[in-house]
Amino acid sequence: MILRTRIPAASKAVFHWLGIGLMLVGACGIAVFVWVKAEAWIYQECQEALLEQPLPAQAPEAPAPVLSKRVLSVANLVRDPQVLGRLEIPRIGVKVMVREGMDKRTLRKAAGHLPGSALPGQRGNSVIAAHRDTFFRPLRHVRRGDLLRFVAPRQTFHYVVDSITVVGPDAEEVLEPAPDTRFTLITCFPFDYVGAAPRRFVVSAIERPLPR
Repeated sequence: MILRTRIPAASKAVFHWLGIGLMLVGACGIAVFVWVKAEAWIYQECQEALLEQPLPAQAPEAPAPVLSKRVLSVANLVRDPQVLGRLEIPRIGVKVMVREGMDKRTLRKAAGHLPGSALPGQRGNSVIAAHRDTFFRPLRHVRRGDLLRFVAPRQTFHYVVDSITVVGPDAEEVLEPAPDTRFTLITCFPFDYVGAAPRRFVVSAIERPLPR
């Protein structure tokens, strides 16, 4: 004899609406993810296009941006005064605009420069950070000897990676000033860790002036 359990109509309704609610939550999560990615892409593309344009003091009649005026208008973006330039590590495909600050808004759409650390090209330690699952994801493939470039509005600076280390989250020595001219790139580690990663991946690069 087979016993059949009947599910009350009220319970069926609860499960029905619960399923709809979970689908809506999932859809909202996907929408937020897509929007964050799109915002970062638009910001990077627009700021890179504007970086390539001569500054007003250099050329009063600058040519049209690489991106169309319509795209720039839709994006509602102008040259961000907090943007310092573009960081590049050609061998591993790192190419990201760097903005002053380490706040969540900055790191959502760019790499961030630690306020108070040396500016790119200045003597001292210029500290740059970005998320391991966005702009600094390729850092997992970095090697000693890799070339690093920083493209500023008026000048390009060249560096070479001379050390790669993994440290704890409170290792403040990587932020300390340096007697030479160098970059320190920081992201979370391990790269594939789910949640708040327990350590930091640190790449240090020293200035390498081009031969004349």
